[in-house]
Amino acid sequence: MPLEDLFVDFESHNPHLPNVPKIREIIESDQQLKNAFSTAVDQGRLLRFEVGSEEYEARGSYSSRKQTITLNQEYLSTELSPTELKALRKTLAHEIQHAHQYEERDRFEKEFKATATAIAKGPYPHDYTEAVERYMVARGRNENEAEIYGINAVFREERRENPEATFHSIYRTLPSTIQDYFYRDESDRPPRFTLKPNFQADQDLQVPPTAENIEGMSHYFYNTRSNSYKASAFGSALGAIDLLEDKYREGRQGVVVVDLDRLSHEIVDRPKQTELVGKHGIVTSGTDLRHPSHPDAGF
Repeated sequence: MPLEDLFVDFESHNPHLPNVPKIREIIESDQQLKNAFSTAVDQGRLLRFEVGSEEYEARGSYSSRKQTITLNQEYLSTELSPTELKALRKTLAHEIQHAHQYEERDRFEKEFKATATAIAKGPYPHDYTEAVERYMVARGRNENEAEIYGINAVFREERRENPEATFHSIYRTLPSTIQDYFYRDESDRPPRFTLKPNFQADQDLQVPPTAENIEGMSHYFYNTRSNSYKASAFGSALGAIDLLEDKYREGRQGVVVVDLDRLSHEIVDRPKQTELVGKHGIVTSGTDLRHPSHPDAGF
């Protein structure tokens, strides 16, 4: 199925959403982005676009299980400013990169499951910390790389519109989610906006997805307190541990350990994760947090 068929299918099923045709416009305006989508479609990594439910809060997401990209209903139904259209461009470029990461994602998901299964079957205590750490690092590498592809798509568009564009000249027109990767350089007079340290960009305003830039992105994206990706990765790991402990406990009693101090994972109020902590007696740091009524017993 060619990419054109996906566009036609998405547009024909959603005539009530005025921004649906903009998906085609954005992708076709950037040959590199169009190639990424076309290749994903040709390889069976992307089968269709979907519209999120009213409860769906993310701008977009890729499902490796369904080979779909889901987009936010509100973004597709309300008038978008030029800045919001840039945010949508970033989302599309970010999510299609996940389609191209399919084999890597499948590999580390299977590695985590195999390691966690061996722990669950073994004697107590069950310390999942190292397995969770490796899984979260791999998820972070994927997310940081995809975010680089996302911002590069926006920077390419800025250069197409103005071949003389610089990071300083485009800063004020960018979505806040990209402005977060800039800083005000006070060494110049007047001060100038440029990419934060740890990023190396080329003369075309592109940030190559090198190991150094992917690591640099982690400081401003995946590893930040406000980023939901890391919490989501931790929740996925904890959910898998829950299923394995249920399956292999077989009447045994013992301590389950996930050391948050080592993982540098912020504890947030997530009822389902709190429930799992209490259910399995998970020790989350040097302090025993096994009882769900403990003030810190939660994620």
